[in-house]
Amino acid sequence: MVNLLARLVGTATVVSIGTALCKSQEEKKDILPDDDKNHPQGRDVVATELPEKSEDPSKEQGLRGSDEEQNSPPASDEVQVDRKSRIEEAVKQSRKLLKRRMTEAGAPGLTIAVSVNGETMWEDGLGFADLENNVRCTPVTVMRIASISKSLTMTAVAKLWEEGKLDLDAPVQKYIPSFPVKKFEGEEVTITTRHLLSHQSGIRHYALKDPNKKEKKEKNNSTGGKKVVESKGERESGEIKKKDEEAGEKEGKTKDDAGEKTMADKEPSKAEGKERKEGSEGQSESSQSVAEAKKAELEKLLRSKASKKRKSKKKEEEENEFDMQEYYIKEKFESIEEALKLFQDDELFFKPGTGYLYTTHGWTVVSGVVEGAAGKPFTKVIAQLFHELGLENTYLDVNTPIIYNRARYYIRDKHGRLQNAPYVDNSYKWAGGGFLSTVQDLNKFGNAMLYSSQHQSEEGNVHMKS
Repeated sequence: MVNLLARLVGTATVVSIGTALCKSQEEKKDILPDDDKNHPQGRDVVATELPEKSEDPSKEQGLRGSDEEQNSPPASDEVQVDRKSRIEEAVKQSRKLLKRRMTEAGAPGLTIAVSVNGETMWEDGLGFADLENNVRCTPVTVMRIASISKSLTMTAVAKLWEEGKLDLDAPVQKYIPSFPVKKFEGEEVTITTRHLLSHQSGIRHYALKDPNKKEKKEKNNSTGGKKVVESKGERESGEIKKKDEEAGEKEGKTKDDAGEKTMADKEPSKAEGKERKEGSEGQSESSQSVAEAKKAELEKLLRSKASKKRKSKKKEEEENEFDMQEYYIKEKFESIEEALKLFQDDELFFKPGTGYLYTTHGWTVVSGVVEGAAGKPFTKVIAQLFHELGLENTYLDVNTPIIYNRARYYIRDKHGRLQNAPYVDNSYKWAGGGFLSTVQDLNKFGNAMLYSSQHQSEEGNVHMKS
């Protein structure tokens, strides 16, 4: 389970992207007054602006180093300078790369934190968190973290499983009695927490209907498929028969022409001229019919390609979640049970465990499972988790409270110009995309997942120690 959590988080290097332009926090220092240059936001944790020698090296070593490093002799000044130089160059090149990526993506702001072996080496902010008020991004800028919320929720699931309160393979109705028993193609099916966590439940995402339903039905309908094959074979057989008949007629015509030619050799030259004229007219008609056939075939091919292109474009538009109505829900959902009503009665896209469909709604069901297993509201479970992990600037995305350093959100109109994003309420998807955080907290969370100590039990099972 710990390995699964580590894969979900990815690496300890976390980049949080808001949306293009501008100068880094580092460059800001060159244009602000001296009193702003000492502001703690956007600090250089690489220590490129601190004295090369600490007043108390042993104390600093004890705070940032491992036990092995504490017992080893201090590195020489030359090694420290070389290490600092390499880090400075890496930061410089990374900043250039990020600026290019911001320009390509058209993002107004971006925050970044980089951790190496559990130690934060660089954190910074580029661009703006609030364009209208000229507020720049910093490492403490609070942004929506979208589906990274699923990784944090997974930690709560893992703790409940570890405590023996959650069975991953039990039907979800064990923890959410109000959740309806689902059917697929008239057959009752079971959805488990394991299905939900791996996006194999068949529960929809933001799209209301399966765009591939028709194709799947045709594929699964073996009888219908057989008929199609037979009719196709019959058509092919008919075409072959027709070609054979045409070939036979052509052969007979050739023999007749040969006989007529022998007789014509004995007739006056006037008959030869007439025969040549008739042959020329026949050849012209044949060439014309071939040209028309090729033209018709080409037109059919072009129509087919145009139809496929239209269908592909329509499918892309349907699959773009930013165009889905549910993405812009403004109503507040007072409970997980209320949020489940948004989709719980919709048809499944496939039988649980037989396919894969990325779904945020599936993780709303996960939050209901967490509530049932923990015996208290999901919001309280996750708030307690944030506290235990030391994530001091990670929150539920609630609009009413004052959250310091919260970023503004933007979208682009049809002309590509930035505009303020519409108001939304994410209470319908806390677990799957409803959290706020900073790159500092996400870095801390990533390191907790990657470097948590483990021990081997007598049974040989690996357990996570807090």
